[in-house]
Amino acid sequence: MPKTLSFRAAEYGPTTRQSAHDHEGVQISIVLRGSVAETVGRATEYAGALSVVVKDRGLRHANEFGPRGATIAQLALPEGGLSELVEDPRRVVEWTWSHNLAAVTPFLRLVDRYRATGTDAFTADDADVVDLVSAVSARREERRHEAPPAWLADSVAWLRAEWHPRMTVSDVAARARVHPVYLARCVRRWYGHSLSDELRRLRLRAAAHGVAVHSDELSRVASDTGYADQAHLCRDFRRATGFSPGGYRVVVRDLIAVARVS
Repeated sequence: MPKTLSFRAAEYGPTTRQSAHDHEGVQISIVLRGSVAETVGRATEYAGALSVVVKDRGLRHANEFGPRGATIAQLALPEGGLSELVEDPRRVVEWTWSHNLAAVTPFLRLVDRYRATGTDAFTADDADVVDLVSAVSARREERRHEAPPAWLADSVAWLRAEWHPRMTVSDVAARARVHPVYLARCVRRWYGHSLSDELRRLRLRAAAHGVAVHSDELSRVASDTGYADQAHLCRDFRRATGFSPGGYRVVVRDLIAVARVS
């Protein structure tokens, strides 16, 4: 009999804090709107819309939600760890945030199914669950090489926390006090993708948040997040998530309504 994962939606108010706690089962969550800083031990990850996190059972963590709060969808395996969902125990990680969008499409499909049908439980052999677990248990880009030097890890963390549409490679390099070409080469070496890819992902995440929280025309969201025009935003968004911006807005709006009454 396949394991069953429960689904829930949660809405967190601005600057809400959760003290250190743990869970009896593995949790896989996606941020749909807003932001969160999550701390495990001395390490803190900053995440925004379209970021996905895996926390194995028993992992103590604390959370602080951003100035606009956050909407989060979550799959949980009660009293079970990630090892029960993957074929190889070497694929198990206690805690990992993914910002590379690989897990976003299957997770959004599950969110949409929950929104449309009210289904709040999915079996571990569900096709979308399988796609999601395979994505979050894939070798992380950041683990292709040895741990990055402290200055680089700090620079990438700062970029992810402070990104804005006018930020350039030179801005990040100036803060790190290195040459832009050297910075780009180091990002590719230790993180497995280019610095321009990182900037594009951050722009898409900002757009996802803008689409979710604003009723403005998409052209306004596109302009505010650095896209050339609305068409560019729509193409990029659908290619990355499998959803149109308008479809994503409906999913998040309905999920917020469910979270507020649950």
